Amino acid sequence: MTSKKIYVLVTIDTECDKGNPGWDIQKPLAFKNIPLQKERLLPIFKKFDIRPTYLLSPEVLLHQESVNLLKSFENVELGTHLHEEFIEPNANFNTLRTENIQANLTYEIEKEKLTNLTNLFYDKIGFRPKSFRSGRYGSSKYTNEILAHLGYLVDSSIVPYTTKYFENYEINSWDYTTLPFFEQYGNKKILEVPLTLINPEFEKMPKFLKSEIQKKESKVKSLLKRLGFTFHSRQLRPYRETGLGMIKIAEHVIKNHFKNEPFVLLNIMFHSNEILENGSPYCKNKKEVYDFLLSLEELFNHLKKNHNLCSIGLGDVSTIYSQD
Repeated sequence: MTSKKIYVLVTIDTECDKGNPGWDIQKPLAFKNIPLQKERLLPIFKKFDIRPTYLLSPEVLLHQESVNLLKSFENVELGTHLHEEFIEPNANFNTLRTENIQANLTYEIEKEKLTNLTNLFYDKIGFRPKSFRSGRYGSSKYTNEILAHLGYLVDSSIVPYTTKYFENYEINSWDYTTLPFFEQYGNKKILEVPLTLINPEFEKMPKFLKSEIQKKESKVKSLLKRLGFTFHSRQLRPYRETGLGMIKIAEHVIKNHFKNEPFVLLNIMFHSNEILENGSPYCKNKKEVYDFLLSLEELFNHLKKNHNLCSIGLGDVSTIYSQD
């Protein structure tokens, strides 16, 4: 067993039921996935002493039954998650999908929405949130500054080794790694904790080639692909990876990304509705839900047997990171 602490973060975007098909919002709004957290996920987290972070979207905070249940969960952290359609100003509760991103909002509107979300969380949960993730990872250039001044300690909206394409907007995150970093805004600071992804081929490339690989269209990139390079990014995420796949990703991060750090951070992300059959575009039946849950158990079991497995909430990472 390695002595270095392996901090596992399980960060769950907590939303209403979707997936009929795609990410269509079920009408009327439904929250069947919330009770399933207690039935299907919390026993696994308790077995391996995992402290998950539930990042609550506005529509969940407005559903009192879900709020009451989430507040009853033991050994969890609660934070916020913004799908801007579900919070004023300019809310649209009749939307069929939560497609818009914060980066498409003006500074003033984004600030007001984030302030309203934070105040709603405080009114419903009873304390100030420490952690946040943007819906669709669609942060603007102002998001972290606004969050820092609202008292947040951690954001987790960066997906390394990817480019996200939206209408009128593009978010290129190829230059980020899994390593957290602080951002300072006057006397306020916030820690950015990227999701855990790997891209071994890209990681080994010289800097001048990395810039070509990031481009949507590039003759150099096309040539490298013909030579057998795929540049496929893999995420530490159930359903998209098997248990064995997640173990391989975790081991790559442990051996390569954090080799010079005093600890390792593994940031797993998924949506709360993924463990509900047909509640998202993912698990369609009980077998797929079973495999989803089993893959998490396989990963946690491997880390417990072979490493010094630890777990904290997303908001606590800023304290651990600054102390170490």
